[in-house]
Amino acid sequence: MTLYFRLLIILFKILLGPKKHPLDASVTHFRALPTDCDLNLHVTSSRYIEFMEAATIHFMGQVGLLGKLLKRRCFPFNAAHDLTYIRPIKPFEKFSVTTRVVTWDDKYGYKEQRFEVDGELRAIGMARAVVVCRGAVVSMGEIAALTGEDLAAPHAPETVLKWKDLLEAKKTPPSQYRPEPASDFVFY
Repeated sequence: MTLYFRLLIILFKILLGPKKHPLDASVTHFRALPTDCDLNLHVTSSRYIEFMEAATIHFMGQVGLLGKLLKRRCFPFNAAHDLTYIRPIKPFEKFSVTTRVVTWDDKYGYKEQRFEVDGELRAIGMARAVVVCRGAVVSMGEIAALTGEDLAAPHAPETVLKWKDLLEAKKTPPSQYRPEPASDFVFY
């Protein structure tokens, strides 16, 4: 329920907030509530992904894409995530998620999202997204054109190129790979 309430706040901020250039960073502010935390008293790992998605909605609204995509019945989907946890976010801490587009190719857009508390990096994530309109994948070039800006994909940094290679490698495991049969482990 708290995520729906936060989503309403984000939509309200989009309506009242300034518009941004699509290649500018967007900052979304949150507070870690006890319902976001696990028994270790820090934000649970699955909640980070939900914060990333909420920050992405904020970003898309700020650059003017959200309404245009919804009118066309287009929906962005994350095809892959990579998240590195550096330090925990504790209950009631205020934190920000900074979202920026890193690059795109014909099919996927790549974004970086940084979680910070008072300027200190707590986690950093990458996401690869695809946009689907009425069951068909739309090229990122078409999505970039929807912003109304003359955009070319920024040069992909080495980390994104290596991550793309890793994602492709995961799709095609080596032919000699054979999973081991289940052990005699018994779960009680």
